[in-house]
Amino acid sequence: MRAILCNAFKGIEALGFTEVDEPRPAANEVLVDVHAASVSYMDYLMSCGGYQMRPALPYVPGTDAAGIVLGTRVPIILTSRADSLPTRLASCAVAVMVAVARRAQEMALAKSAGMTAAV
Repeated sequence: MRAILCNAFKGIEALGFTEVDEPRPAANEVLVDVHAASVSYMDYLMSCGGYQMRPALPYVPGTDAAGIVLGTRVPIILTSRADSLPTRLASCAVAVMVAVARRAQEMALAKSAGMTAAV
């Protein structure tokens, strides 16, 4: 998969697209299919080495994301108190879109099998 990596604390010049291995979550982790992400001023400071914490290099910048938790039967919304309002709303919107799409798919499958689906 493609990802933007920060390879040094040299600001924007140190960012670049690269191919990385597909992530494999551990037993106590989840895998999120990110549909939208943003990079904030804090991420810029971090890429310059001017933020109070420095992740191990290389790292993927970005502190806000909205996506789908994979491997679950129902949409899960992961938010944090630290998330901005737009980020929390984006997570809710993605969950609703996934739920509607899954329901439509279930109804189409039921119809093609000649069954009636409860609405």
